[in-house]
Amino acid sequence: MAEREFEQKAALGDLIEGALRWRSWITLAYYDFVSGFRRTVVGPFWQPLHMAAWITGLWLIFGGNRGNASLEYIAIGVVFWSLFQSFMTSGTVVFEQNRVLILSIPNPLSLHLYRRLAFQTIKWATNLPILMVLLIVLGTPIGSETFYFAPGILLVMVNGLWTALLFAIIASRFRDFQFAVDAATRLLFFLTPVFWSVGNDPTRSLIARYNPFTYFLEIVREPLLGNSPSLLAWQIVFAFTVCGLLLSVLVYGRTRRFIVFWI
Repeated sequence: MAEREFEQKAALGDLIEGALRWRSWITLAYYDFVSGFRRTVVGPFWQPLHMAAWITGLWLIFGGNRGNASLEYIAIGVVFWSLFQSFMTSGTVVFEQNRVLILSIPNPLSLHLYRRLAFQTIKWATNLPILMVLLIVLGTPIGSETFYFAPGILLVMVNGLWTALLFAIIASRFRDFQFAVDAATRLLFFLTPVFWSVGNDPTRSLIARYNPFTYFLEIVREPLLGNSPSLLAWQIVFAFTVCGLLLSVLVYGRTRRFIVFWI
């Protein structure tokens, strides 16, 4: 029992120490982002251009009367789904990609996780200007409901952290997990109301009701559309946040000392 308590405290200390070195992982994440566009003409603007093309294509095929989804509905869904997906897939590769650094430099393991998530957040944030311009041009109303976006995106980020940590641990032990997550996220993209709305379709309603990503999208999309997220959405997301944090810290405490051998 004492050994397990020590492991849990060490794991929690690792997460805290890594977070306190925020200057290091933010700087490294920014370097990772900038270096990815080295010697390109358009530079980082390729990211929002790619997102704009993806949104336009989905709207032309599934938008309007064809899928009961407006352009702003699809745009917000696609932009935030890319954030969800990046957190999940990043976790499966973060320790393996930093194998040399982990084995040679005595930094907290969590520092590599924070660096990777910061990189994905910076990359994702380049999509926000095009989303904001689109919402302004389309005349999306801004009211008191819009402020619900702040706690919504905060909860999304926290869930992204524990998900990436948990996936990083599993993928370090079971290498096939990376490919399973890649396949699952592709399927979930179509099973989540990213570019389609439920409407009166009973099949869509059933799929959306039992898909937790529906509620994560709701707490960030509805405020930007001028609506208030449902109480059920807040309850489900909050439950996932608490349970996920506890689970990931517990698993990290049990496995942290083995990760260097697994990678």
